[in-house]
Amino acid sequence: MRVLIVDDEQNARDSLRILLDSFCPEVTVVGESSDVPEAVKAIIKDKPDVVLLDIEMPGYTGLQLLDFFDQPSFKIIFTTAYDAYAIKAFDLSAIAYLLKPIDGEKLQTAIEKSRQLLDMESYKQQLETLKENYTNEEALPQRLAIPDGNGFRFVAPTEILLLKAEGAYCSVVLTNGEKMLVSKKLGAIHELLEHPRLFRCGRSYVVNLDYVEKLEKSDGGSITMVNGEQITLAKELRTIFLNRLSGK
Repeated sequence: MRVLIVDDEQNARDSLRILLDSFCPEVTVVGESSDVPEAVKAIIKDKPDVVLLDIEMPGYTGLQLLDFFDQPSFKIIFTTAYDAYAIKAFDLSAIAYLLKPIDGEKLQTAIEKSRQLLDMESYKQQLETLKENYTNEEALPQRLAIPDGNGFRFVAPTEILLLKAEGAYCSVVLTNGEKMLVSKKLGAIHELLEHPRLFRCGRSYVVNLDYVEKLEKSDGGSITMVNGEQITLAKELRTIFLNRLSGK
């Protein structure tokens, strides 16, 4: 595999070279760039398979590299110092990233996963989803990438009817009746989405408040969704639920 390293810090570029040499002997480093304009020229000239790309650099961010390529033929592994907002955007989009200081074994795993990536059309949609989720820090998450066969489905929070815990997995039920099983726990997906109309009503369910059909008020309450599914509401959550349901 041909790899281009893009980072504004020389020490970071040197470190990546050493790690690639030690952990990924099948990789050839075709060049280094210290900023996005340099990287664009290097990509056109050297045609790398993978770009190791720092997300935060002077002048242009790593994400802006994508603005120079309508149809990128390379894969990207982003590198970043810890940034909760950036990490959330990566996770929502199911895009590979490495936290600095970079671990050699995690670098090896990321390189191997990029080798296995075959569906470039789906990957381009992932990158677009990343841009949507990352560009405006004040905005709500735009889309969630959900593995679907060899590619991904890209789902807006407003398309989700409910989420249901399934052990270490989570069922995502869409408003059109489709169901998908995701290898993340319910709490992790709810935290990623962080949408005001998605309400966690107990250990096992998150519901979209816009698709609640009725609430039975005995005990804590029983929620009925528009698809007929009934969900128990914990008594201590009833007031919060009613306030959220009415938009308070």
